[in-house]
Parts: sequence; C-alpha cells; structure tokens
Amino acid sequence: MFYNFNFIILAGISFVLLPGGDAFIKSYVDPVYSGIAALAAIVIVCTCMIMKKLDEVLRELKKEKDEESETV
Repeated sequence: MFYNFNFIILAGISFVLLPGGDAFIKSYVDPVYSGIAALAAIVIVCTCMIMKKLDEVLRELKKEKDEESETV
C-alpha cells in the first residue's frame, strides 16, 4: 500500500514541486525522495503520539501518588 501510494501520489507531487532535470533520472529519484519524506513524517507523528501517551501515564502516576500521600 505504501509503495503504491508513494509512486502514484507522492512522486507526482514532487514532480510538480521540483520541475526540471532529466525526466528519466527523476523518474527513479522522485519516489525515493518522497518515500524518505513520508517515512520521516510517520516517525515524527508516531513520536508525538507516544509522547502524549507518556504524559498521560505520568499525570496518572502523579495523581495516584498525591492521593496516596493525602490518605497517609
């Protein structure tokens, strides 16, 4: 699925954004560049999601610790 998305959508977008050069060489390079950009975006999004979840866990742990200290 990623392979098809990269070659059809992302390579087409990069072809429009970066015109010029040899069309034959660009036909091989554009999917590589767009694939690298897409993978970097996936890593960034996943890292942000993990950080949000970790913040929630830390808040819950702190809340439980505060509740335990109040009862003692």
